Amino acid sequence: MRLFQALVAAGANSGLLDDTLTESLQKFESIGVPRILAERTLSTNPFTTYVPRNSDDITLRQLYGAYDSSTVLADRRARYDGQPTTRRWVQHPVSYEWELNDPAIEPSIRHLCHELTCLGRAEDMAYATAEVVNTPTVDETRESWSAVTSDRGASVRLRSTTSGSLHSLFSREQARRTRTETRVFPNPPILYREIPYRAGNVDRPRPVLLFDLTWPEHGPWHASRGKQVAAMVRHALGQAARGVDRGYLMGHAPPDDLDDRLSWVPLPSLGHEHVDGRIRRVAVFGPVGESQESERFRALTHSVRIAPLSQDDVPIGRMTQTEKLAGAITPYFGESTVWHSVTPVVLPGRTTRGRRQKGKFDGRKLEKLVLKAVRDAGLPNPVDFSYQVAPFERSGQRADAYSPLDRMRGFTRIHVKLRFPNQLTGPVVVGVGRHYGLGLFRAVRAG
Repeated sequence: MRLFQALVAAGANSGLLDDTLTESLQKFESIGVPRILAERTLSTNPFTTYVPRNSDDITLRQLYGAYDSSTVLADRRARYDGQPTTRRWVQHPVSYEWELNDPAIEPSIRHLCHELTCLGRAEDMAYATAEVVNTPTVDETRESWSAVTSDRGASVRLRSTTSGSLHSLFSREQARRTRTETRVFPNPPILYREIPYRAGNVDRPRPVLLFDLTWPEHGPWHASRGKQVAAMVRHALGQAARGVDRGYLMGHAPPDDLDDRLSWVPLPSLGHEHVDGRIRRVAVFGPVGESQESERFRALTHSVRIAPLSQDDVPIGRMTQTEKLAGAITPYFGESTVWHSVTPVVLPGRTTRGRRQKGKFDGRKLEKLVLKAVRDAGLPNPVDFSYQVAPFERSGQRADAYSPLDRMRGFTRIHVKLRFPNQLTGPVVVGVGRHYGLGLFRAVRAG
């Protein structure tokens, strides 16, 4: 939001804020939230500043109200606050990277950047440049900050633009300029939204319970039937768990935080090249950012040691809690910059065109949906990615062979490989079906 305000001020100060630039800024305010690159460590020098508490309007009201001028001015001089301030010495450029949907606004934003001279408190001169790049920037000297969907695990909340931000800035400035003539002292609010951000290289703690699955009758289930296994585990937890919030336990998340719930993720066996890829273990994950020692997760841990598994009310197996991280599932909890899907990602939308080209595949739409799915999972933006219908794992199957939930039917299923700018620690689960085991990734060794 500060950068947007600086661009608006640059256009206004240069006298070039015409209809074209205004229209571009209106599109820019709704473009979404950026990925931010900023240096990891900042030299700081704490000190105290004394600033007036927005006293100009108070002073003018009193003067227009025929108060004694000497008393008014003395009162104004007393209205100062001491604020502890930390000066941050920025040695490297700070980059803001948006996903640009309308290339037509690029020349206008570039022009406004050339006119920018200050940012934030304007204590020091600033300058900016704008360019269009094909892939996200990779810079080991700076840290990548990305927007996340929940405050859990977030490092900071930052103000971001929203629809109407530009108009609110114009209204506020107009009110400021006319208040001495009108003797009316409004204070129109600036419209913005607050977005939780997290540093890309910060571990994403996620509590986990591991269970061994035993199927006496028919042996382990194939990964393509993970939906049925997840449903049985969910039902078993609902029957066996005691003292655990039912909404959290059964996946009924609150409307304001749809990820504040458990995920039941079957783990297809990995490892050597001849592994069969069948489900022998399941992981029950808590929300991103929740501690393994949280009250509700501890209640789950202590109340479910062994639970029967049933299908259509017929017992067919059991789940037994274990702490053993066997070699067949360690790739899910590894660390790497490259990850590929073991079960396909269910994208949050359709990848076909409408109107005259109804039903035709749209690759650009698919790429946008992949990036949206990554962001929704609370992950940093990837440097690049690839996708295919065929599996990356020898023991896997085509993406369309995996059965999604009924409400996901019609959504595209695709295998995806992601490369991130920094090392990422598992688990990594992406897409609409991430709470049921679809979109499960494994770490890939470099090279």
